Amino acid sequence: MAKQNRLRNTKEKKGAKNKNRKPASKGKGPSQTGLFLKKVKAFFLDERLHKSLGLLLILSSLYLFISFTSYLFSWKIDQGHVRDENFWSFVFSGEDLDIRNWLGKLGAYTSHSILYGGFGIGSFVIPFNFGLWAIRILFKKELLPIWKTLSISLLGWIWLSITFGYFFTSPYDFMGGVFGHETSNWIVTAIGDVGMVFFILFTGLIATVILF
Repeated sequence: MAKQNRLRNTKEKKGAKNKNRKPASKGKGPSQTGLFLKKVKAFFLDERLHKSLGLLLILSSLYLFISFTSYLFSWKIDQGHVRDENFWSFVFSGEDLDIRNWLGKLGAYTSHSILYGGFGIGSFVIPFNFGLWAIRILFKKELLPIWKTLSISLLGWIWLSITFGYFFTSPYDFMGGVFGHETSNWIVTAIGDVGMVFFILFTGLIATVILF
């Protein structure tokens, strides 16, 4: 009897322990944030996105190059129509204007805004870099070191704008653009014409030494 009682007590204790024991928790699945990040990563790694971006860049490169080149020949006629005009009212007005840019009103407005209203003919670095990136994305070929070329282009863009802004005045002030014209005037006010020439030479030499 004593043995049976001991066995019964032992079983009851084990049963109580099993009741108190919590069931093992199942491993948690991936969180919503993790799933979202995976989808975002998959989206950016999708080859179709890369090809679409490459095509967009190469088309933009060709478009800008053609409109910029055309501007060099048509600016005298187109500038009078484009200057101080609103984008939507000018491009989509339906008014028949004597626009000579090879890409029509949109090309005239784009080239005028970037060349005359921006950084001048140094802006040709934009389609150039777009083309390099497009070739790299579409054909996996690097014609030039991408990041070094981009750095040189950015510095050259600013330097050419200021230099041409100083040497070219109206009506050829589009060579340096508004940025180059205003910046060069500000520098001349501070250090004079002789100082400006030294500034152009000094910054050009420093940039050449650093970048090359």
